[in-house]
Amino acid sequence: MSLPSVCIVIPCYNEENRLNLGYIGEFLKKFESISIVLANDGSTDNTENVITNFINLESSQSISERLHYLHFFKNQGKAETVRCGMLFAANKSLNRPNTEFYFSGNKPDTCDYIGFWDADMATPLEEIPWFFGFKRNEHQILLGSRLAILGSNINRTRFRFLTGRIFATIISFGLSWKVYDTQCGAKIFHRDYLEVFNKPFYTKWLFDVEILLRLKQQYGEEIVQKVVEIPVRNWSDIDGSKIKFTDFLKVPFQILGLFRHYRKFQTKVH
Repeated sequence: MSLPSVCIVIPCYNEENRLNLGYIGEFLKKFESISIVLANDGSTDNTENVITNFINLESSQSISERLHYLHFFKNQGKAETVRCGMLFAANKSLNRPNTEFYFSGNKPDTCDYIGFWDADMATPLEEIPWFFGFKRNEHQILLGSRLAILGSNINRTRFRFLTGRIFATIISFGLSWKVYDTQCGAKIFHRDYLEVFNKPFYTKWLFDVEILLRLKQQYGEEIVQKVVEIPVRNWSDIDGSKIKFTDFLKVPFQILGLFRHYRKFQTKVH
């Protein structure tokens, strides 16, 4: 199956021990239409050196041209790093005049699809071509979903599974869409729908939910026809999550606050 051109943003914060750059390099060798942006969110460990050393040592021109590094001097949080990374990958303005950053190498080539992926590779990169096997002409927004079905290998803790089902129920009710999983960190968008990343997100961790709210607000109910949830074949909980137990307890209230916030602003998001 031939793939469209795809650029994937991988947000990184203190990932020196979890970021498998060798794996990323081997993946890029297999799929020439895919490029990757490593977006370092002001890490305080050795993440910057790990990434830059790998890029400097990578002699394969076919990979070096498709592996990009975006570095933020100050920590902004995952939501803002993903947002800015998506705009950078699309060669758009970051809309953050006071944000100090630099990038190494060339800017990414213009791609048909831009997405983001968690740095821990809980969802393997091999799921990217799998996503496009599910895509139909009307599907332009591809969302990974951790649906445990026969033939899949989904390893979630029972706590994460139960809280995920509670959160998804609240979100589905608020959106009036049947959403199974909003928090799987593997999502791909056709470049025509990147306007939802133009402005900073309201929340720090629930930006995945905000993306759906903005899609609905920007494009109306009919946008749901462009969205498809894709059951990933493999997903595993990886040690080192930045989310604490107390964060999970706050999530239901944050979701409700998020819906109230967007109800106040029914005008389109630009």
